[in-house]
Amino acid sequence: MSTLEGKNISETFQTLLKTSADTGINSTIGTIEDGQGVKTSLSLGTDSAAIKNGYFGIGIEIPTTQLHIVSNVSQPVLVEDGVGHDQFYIGDTLSNFNVKMGDITGSSSGNDTSLYVKDSSSSIIAKATNVGINNDTPSHSLHVGSNSGTVKFSLASNTSAFDVNNLFKVDTANNKVTIDGDLIVEKSFSEAPERYTLKEFFEQRPGVNGSVGIAFNRNYEITGTNATDSDVTWNAGAVAGLFIQTDGASGDDIIVQPHTDSNQTAWKNIGWNTRKSLIYESYVQFIDVADMAFMSGLKLTNAWNYATDSDQAYFYFATGDTVEGATNTLTDNTKLHFIYSVAGTDYITNLGLSVSANDKLRLKIEIDSNRQVSVFVNGAQYGLVTSATAGGGTAASSTTKSNALTDDTELEPFTGISALAASTKAFGLIYKKLSMLI
Repeated sequence: MSTLEGKNISETFQTLLKTSADTGINSTIGTIEDGQGVKTSLSLGTDSAAIKNGYFGIGIEIPTTQLHIVSNVSQPVLVEDGVGHDQFYIGDTLSNFNVKMGDITGSSSGNDTSLYVKDSSSSIIAKATNVGINNDTPSHSLHVGSNSGTVKFSLASNTSAFDVNNLFKVDTANNKVTIDGDLIVEKSFSEAPERYTLKEFFEQRPGVNGSVGIAFNRNYEITGTNATDSDVTWNAGAVAGLFIQTDGASGDDIIVQPHTDSNQTAWKNIGWNTRKSLIYESYVQFIDVADMAFMSGLKLTNAWNYATDSDQAYFYFATGDTVEGATNTLTDNTKLHFIYSVAGTDYITNLGLSVSANDKLRLKIEIDSNRQVSVFVNGAQYGLVTSATAGGGTAASSTTKSNALTDDTELEPFTGISALAASTKAFGLIYKKLSMLI
C-alpha cells in the first residue's frame, strides 16, 4: 500500500481523491475524482451517494453486473422501513410502485408479508395465506375475480370459469356445470329443488288426440297431415325411444305436442311462462335428411311457418323453403338454424352446424331471468343474432344471447317432421324435458 509520508505534493496529488466541487463534500452530490480530475463512477454528498454508471459490488472485488452481491450469510439483503417493517419497492421517479414485496401494508411486522405486482391492466397478488388473481385485496386461499367465498371465479366474455381436463366444467355465465364422465354421489343428491321439472321418456307412444288407453301416452299426442297412430312406433336397435315416420306423400307431417284435452297434462296446462327462466331439452336422432323439414322447441302453436307465431324460440332445419304451404326462406338449407320471435319480429340464426343422416342431437334452450335465450347442441353453446336478418345470419360469438323475449308469454313444446317430397320421412325422439322456476 502506498503512503504519502516523505513524498512531495507533486509526486502524490494525482493519487488523492476529491469531489468535483471546489467546496468539498456538501448537500449537493458531487463526483469523486482523482487529483488529475479523472472522474470515477461514484458520487457523494452529505445526504446521498450514487453509482452513475458501471458496476457496483458488495462482497466481491470485480462485480460483473450493475449490482453484484456475494454473501456468506443467509440474508444478504435486508430492507426495512423506519419502524422495522420489511419492505421492498420497485418504481419510478413519480413514486409509481408496481412491484412491492414484504410488509407493504405497514400495519404490523412480519405477519402480512405480500408479493404485489400490478400494472394498468392486470394484477398478481400473492400472500402466505391468500392468493389473488385480478383482485387487489384477496381475502381467500384462492381468490379469482371480485366474488366472495373460499375459491371463486368471475368472468368477462369467456364462459369457462373452471375446467379440469374437459371432465369438469363450471360455466358461471350460464349457471351450468358439465361433467363428462361418471358421477358418483356417496351421500344424498337433490335435483334443482327450486325448479319445477317435467320429463317425458315416452314409455307409452303418443297417438292422435282421440286415442286413449293404456297403450297411449297421456301427456303427448300427435297431429299433422295424414298422421295416424301407426306412424309412431319403437324400432328396437335403431332408435332409443320413439320412431316417428310419415306415410309417404309429399306434405305429410307429424308433430309431437302436449295432449290438448283440458286438464289432461301439466305439459299443456302448467303455463310455461317466459318470466320463469325456462329450460327446454329434446334428444332426437335424424334418420334421413333429404327432402324434409324438422322443428323442436317452444312456440305458441304448431305452425311450420315461422311468421305465424309472434313469440317463439325453436330449432329449425329444412332442405327446402316451402314447408306445409308456407315459405320459410333460408340462405343455407344444409345447416341447422335457430329461430326466435319477439312481438312479431323474427330473428333467424344459422348455427353453422351441418345435419347428416343418423346424427344424434341433444337440443337445449335456456331462457334466463332477463328472458334472453341461450342455445346448446350436444353441450356446445351456439350464439344467436340480435338483429333481424332475412334467411338467417351468424352471431358475433358463440356466447351471444338473444334479445329479450316478450314478457309474460306462455309457450308450449313442439317437435315435428314434414316430408317435402313423396317419400317417407322419419326421425327418432328419445326424450323431452322442460323446467321452470317455482
